[in-house]
Amino acid sequence: MALKDENWEKLISYDQKRKREEQQIFQMYQDIFQDPEEFATYYFHFLYPKNRVLKLEKDSHLAAMVHLNPYQLCWGTEEFDASYIVAVATDSSFRRQGMMAALLKKAFSDLSKESQPFTYLIPANPAYYSPFDFAYVMDWESVQFESKEDDSYEEKNVTSCFLEKITPSLYEEAASWLNQMRKERFDLWVKADAAYIKQQDAEMRSEGGGLYFLCRNGERIGYFACTMDETDISCTNVWKPEEISAEELGFYLARSFQKERISLVFPGNEKKEKTKKTPKIMVRILCLTRFLSCFCGKKSDRFVFRVNDNILTDNQGCFSWQVGPDGSSVTKVDEKPEWEVSIQTLTKILFGYGDWENALSECTEHGKEFFRNLNQLTRFSITEEV
Repeated sequence: MALKDENWEKLISYDQKRKREEQQIFQMYQDIFQDPEEFATYYFHFLYPKNRVLKLEKDSHLAAMVHLNPYQLCWGTEEFDASYIVAVATDSSFRRQGMMAALLKKAFSDLSKESQPFTYLIPANPAYYSPFDFAYVMDWESVQFESKEDDSYEEKNVTSCFLEKITPSLYEEAASWLNQMRKERFDLWVKADAAYIKQQDAEMRSEGGGLYFLCRNGERIGYFACTMDETDISCTNVWKPEEISAEELGFYLARSFQKERISLVFPGNEKKEKTKKTPKIMVRILCLTRFLSCFCGKKSDRFVFRVNDNILTDNQGCFSWQVGPDGSSVTKVDEKPEWEVSIQTLTKILFGYGDWENALSECTEHGKEFFRNLNQLTRFSITEEV
């Protein structure tokens, strides 16, 4: 008989980066995800040494694991740690026994105690994570092109462009350039440093690509990370000036690298491009009070509401949220709430994602006005795969 999931916690621990543990974790990783050898080697060289792996062992056998990959996020003047959940895996012999639920709940509990505002992931299947109050908050925007024989697009904005490959000597400059672009466009973004660029470069090189600046007249005007094979090139984290269309850039890169097909994935908010939007990033709020305290509003207002969170009890209860142009404060109170909302629905509202306004249909008129006055997190970017 399977143990109830609340009893699995006794068998959960963090790996200690010992050789035997790494071998077990690598074996499960490859058995389940079957990544190309080059990518798996990259992951275990760059990500595994600095991440945390929550594992559940049964009779000395690795039964399930969750990887928590560390990133630094910037939000206005705030910087905070955030854990990117990846490599969620259960051995086929132990599935449907509540192990993954126990691992996720343990991760939530530990990360919330560290005051991490939220955790995030790219779901293989959103139905797995919705019961744990994850909600979609971001689409990835992409375009795809077939290479053209004619060069008509050259007559516009890319004739004087050239590519500069980002080598180790340019890692610091690339991080500085990327941070400046992200700061100008987004309210919440992943902070880059030389180590971040080195990691991203290694990831791209593991799949035949690299990192590049797009340059014109001696100035760096764009940036992208790419992977490629014999016929296709896939570019992510694509930055370009507005006067260069996605089509122009796509055909220019296809010709530069002599590829038949090209895809471009932008960091978000490409309002002037006809992009395909794919739901990608799901968020789970961990430390509600810290998260809410980072918001600002267009004007000063106070709202009292109740939040339901059946997993993290610190997020459960009645809160008074005072918001203004210079920031906000939030405290738990013993007052009658104006509205009651689940942590999952609140996530969608705070990020202004999808049909968030419909989620306010049963809210008071004051509550609707309060959230519309809020500077929601619609301008944010997470582009990392792992």
